[in-house]
Amino acid sequence: FVNAFTLIDYSIHNVPWMDIILEHPFRSPLIPFVDYVLRQLDANPPGALVEMPSELPTVLSKSDELDGSVLSIPIDIEHLLQKVGTTKGGTKWGDSILSGWPASESDGSKALASFFESLETKKDGEKSTHLASRLSPYLARGIISPQQVYHGLQDVGKDTDVDSFVRRICWRDYTYAAVSLYPDVVSGKAIRHGYEDVDGGIVGSEEEILKRLDAWKWGRTGFPLVDSGMRQLRSEGWMPQKVRLAVSTCLVEGLGLSWREGMDHFAEFLVDYDIAINSNMWENAGCVGLDPYYVGMNYKRRSYWDKDGSYVRRWCPELKALPDEVDVLSKNGPIKRDCLYEPWAAPIEVLENVGVNIGADYPLRICNDRESRSEFFTKVREFRSQWSSSLIDDRKRDMVSIGRTPEAEKIGLFTPRAFQLKRSR
Repeated sequence: FVNAFTLIDYSIHNVPWMDIILEHPFRSPLIPFVDYVLRQLDANPPGALVEMPSELPTVLSKSDELDGSVLSIPIDIEHLLQKVGTTKGGTKWGDSILSGWPASESDGSKALASFFESLETKKDGEKSTHLASRLSPYLARGIISPQQVYHGLQDVGKDTDVDSFVRRICWRDYTYAAVSLYPDVVSGKAIRHGYEDVDGGIVGSEEEILKRLDAWKWGRTGFPLVDSGMRQLRSEGWMPQKVRLAVSTCLVEGLGLSWREGMDHFAEFLVDYDIAINSNMWENAGCVGLDPYYVGMNYKRRSYWDKDGSYVRRWCPELKALPDEVDVLSKNGPIKRDCLYEPWAAPIEVLENVGVNIGADYPLRICNDRESRSEFFTKVREFRSQWSSSLIDDRKRDMVSIGRTPEAEKIGLFTPRAFQLKRSR
């Protein structure tokens, strides 16, 4: 469906990737790409509505008709419950998905209208407190279009804080444009070459891999923000974008597991599953995508994730009685400990006062994330030190082909500093 899922039709639009990349001082494509899309939209505003065929297919008559060329197929809610309501792992969550995400076109319109109404008036020096718009399932299924969101945001008014959401809707285009450049990304082929030795993770023991992966999938890692996101995913088929960044970073850097495991798990459980967005997000989490992100596992930045702790308290209720922070005496004076986000660092007397037993009521950390991340980055640096000069430019950035064709140009793209320095931050 032309333009049903993007603001620009990338099957006919030629994106000037080299110019876009060179706009950014560190050659990180995402931000200048979004700026490019915004310029295109200012010059040629998209239509508000997208013509859809009068008849949409509901299901494939035979499962063997599905092949790699099919990205997504509109289905009715009855078929979702009867056939797709059970995941390949055997989890039956069709009913909970139906109750949480009513899927008619009118439901999508109501969700969009409710989102517009909820946008806050700008306050000097403050950003919007929205954690997420919750529109992604409707966008992923084509129930609402990015054009509708874009035009609605323009109509809301300049007094409301809509800038970040305008950029987010453009970010969706980024993943589709990347797929048009690297079509095999959707099948899991890495954009960046040379990382094959760490592509499967860095944990050697099969038993340990399964232990860590199972803990991550079920929200039992001992890291409250990560566990909250994974529990919400299993319950609702969704989690906020910010939390997706945290859980993906935890899987790859903190637990030392393959980004492909995360990509497959999200594909199984996300109600807003979009093959372009999912594959690009996980390649970037694994640092083999077009624009790797560097989130780290710094839960002390709680004001970014979950300022008042309500998100973690909802999904990890066994921790809800913990205080947000307490002062702990050290040789250098009092320091603050975030008991809710780092319960392993909470003083024993605090845990006892609220009746929380770490290891019984809530799991111990599955691993020491600081040590795991250090090991991950050390191994990556070791492998990169053995690369030929054709894979690294003079500023130690990864050399990446802009496209899959033999004549595709190469350019040094943003590469996390932790891959280059002697020690990770």
